[in-house]
Amino acid sequence: VIEQDLENLRRIVSWFAWAEPDFDFRPLMNEWSKEVPYELDFVHEAENLRRVERESMEAVQSRKDLGMSFKAIFPQVYGELLTEKVLVMNYIDGFKVSDIKELDAHNVDRVALIQDIARAYGNQIFRFGFFNADPHPGNILVVAEKGKKATPALLDFGLTKEIDEKTQRGFSKLVLAAADGDISMLLNSLDEVGVKFNFNSQILAQESLKMTKFFFRDSGKRRSEQVKERAKRGEKQREIKLQDDESLGRNPVDAFPESLVFFQRTVFLIRGLATLLEVHLPYLDLLVPFAKSNLRGTFQIDKPFGFPRAIEVQSQLSAKLINLAAKLERDRSLLGCQIVVWQNGQVLAEIACGRRDKYTENPVTPSTLFNVYSCTKALTTMALHRCVEMGLVNYGDYIDQHWPGFRTRCTIEQVLRHTSGLQNAGSEAMKKNFFSVCDWDRMTRLMEEAKAKTAPGSEQTYHYLSFGWIIGGLVEKVSNTPFREFVRREITGPLGVEDEMQIGLEDPMNENLAMVCVDLEAEKRRMTRKLGRSALTGQLGKRMKDIHELANSDAAEKGLLSNPTMFNHKAVREAAIPAANGRFSARALAKLYATLANGGVIPGTSKRLFKAETVALLNSFSSVSRPNAQEASYGLGLQVFRTDADDPAPVFGHSGIGGSLGGCDPRSRTAFGLTLNQLTFDHRAGYEIIKFVFNALGLRPLAAFTNEARQERSQLLAMA
Repeated sequence: VIEQDLENLRRIVSWFAWAEPDFDFRPLMNEWSKEVPYELDFVHEAENLRRVERESMEAVQSRKDLGMSFKAIFPQVYGELLTEKVLVMNYIDGFKVSDIKELDAHNVDRVALIQDIARAYGNQIFRFGFFNADPHPGNILVVAEKGKKATPALLDFGLTKEIDEKTQRGFSKLVLAAADGDISMLLNSLDEVGVKFNFNSQILAQESLKMTKFFFRDSGKRRSEQVKERAKRGEKQREIKLQDDESLGRNPVDAFPESLVFFQRTVFLIRGLATLLEVHLPYLDLLVPFAKSNLRGTFQIDKPFGFPRAIEVQSQLSAKLINLAAKLERDRSLLGCQIVVWQNGQVLAEIACGRRDKYTENPVTPSTLFNVYSCTKALTTMALHRCVEMGLVNYGDYIDQHWPGFRTRCTIEQVLRHTSGLQNAGSEAMKKNFFSVCDWDRMTRLMEEAKAKTAPGSEQTYHYLSFGWIIGGLVEKVSNTPFREFVRREITGPLGVEDEMQIGLEDPMNENLAMVCVDLEAEKRRMTRKLGRSALTGQLGKRMKDIHELANSDAAEKGLLSNPTMFNHKAVREAAIPAANGRFSARALAKLYATLANGGVIPGTSKRLFKAETVALLNSFSSVSRPNAQEASYGLGLQVFRTDADDPAPVFGHSGIGGSLGGCDPRSRTAFGLTLNQLTFDHRAGYEIIKFVFNALGLRPLAAFTNEARQERSQLLAMA
């Protein structure tokens, strides 16, 4: 009978999927059909019960005072009476968990009871990856002995689900991303557990965030009129959105994994139980310790992370830089970093320290790849200079001479100096759909069609993202070679850094990646200590709220452009965004600048990568006015920084959001590369490290090497 019912359901679901492709429940039905027969196999159920009890008892002993301890009772199986069709267990004297009268009669602490149940399932899912997928009220009793705390008794382990370690990690990241409001990590974790999104959907981030919040929403009784009002308000907002863009009515999910079906079901059933008992259950808060312990690979989550460190070049400067990095880490201004310093063709210091992400102890190594944001522009710039050296273009050429159909009449030099007026090219498309940045053809077409906001050559305004697609597209046009292939052939290959200097990762799942993160709570505490509580009510406080609000607003999809952590997303990691998504190591970045500091000759070789006259042009100042006085000046594609007003040979380089930077001082033949993965609002780590390096080497200090990073963040927010 059951088999026939399942077959009938399969046919109904298949027909429904054909009629309404956006509502394909066949994966759910397939998974359910596989599991149902086990409900009738009592030997299987007994094995499941013993396993869960054994693992739960181990957890109780190892997790005291960690927010993960719980009490639970499990039935004892009489093995000598067990058969496939007969299961005999001891009698548990309890009552149904949903029996309100009995709960009240025994004065049961409902909050403590539900917490024990939720933690018991958190342990099953996140520690052992083996859980009861059917925790409805009929499968939970309450044992309430006089004078003792009421204890849940967990029954019926016929329907269980086992998930592998990768899926466990994905679920753990999903919980932590939802708790932190980290949209990028949320999308990555959904991808990791098998949710496939349609990246053309304009509501991708918003819908995934809403879906996850719905998963883990707090329980509790709500007044019926509040529910009705919220439903009415939500329906009205939905109608407005559908009027704006009918594509919003489409399902953004292409595939929903089978394992997530049962995870979702378990969460929903426990939350429903809490709501039935009128218990406010902050479900995410209860699951966070379990998720953290899973990712750490240890259940001592109260133990602080260590600070891994590696000195690749033994020197006094390296030792001092390690100490400075450790100090910044203790102040929570730094999570992970790499620092490399060259002088006179020799590496003076090279260190790698800290962690690749904030949830695990994965160490930063010398080869770890960091997203260096606008430091990427240096590599893109030098690709254009190679085209000039090869005689393919000249700086004074108008772009439309080489790019037929390019609408704005501006020169190559004007783009390099950020004076073309195209600073906002493509921004409207990115606001509507952040993942437009992953579509090279579309973005270069938008550059071609863009109209200048200001007259070309009239003023300098930073071209945050448009710079890369204009210069990168031009390189493709004149070289007749895909941009990334040209960069590898002409620059990173000859330098020997092609694996550690990529614009768009060849392997987006590379595990040796540093994840960009923002510790908002730590930033608030640190900036309050530094500037006083009043600072959080002004512009700085507003900036600190930006990323958090993006992750928690109904307009999240419109704000992704100003959320730097979105560059962690797999789709963005593998895209070519020549102004902002370079994945570099500090030693690769430093070697590029060491070559420029060496007059264009690769250090340790006689091979010339760039002409000496090209290098001489890089530190030339622009005479065009800057509306924003805080913005750096630009030479031909790179920033130039004076150490004083009459400095004839300034330092040049490029920095990015959060403080990563690379540059060189041609007078002393000094070059440096710094990569960071924790974004701070005052860029303290980057500033402190570079100031220390310049002082240690006896170089004249820079007035402010991080002004551009501040301007980059400001323009990004303005565009969004």
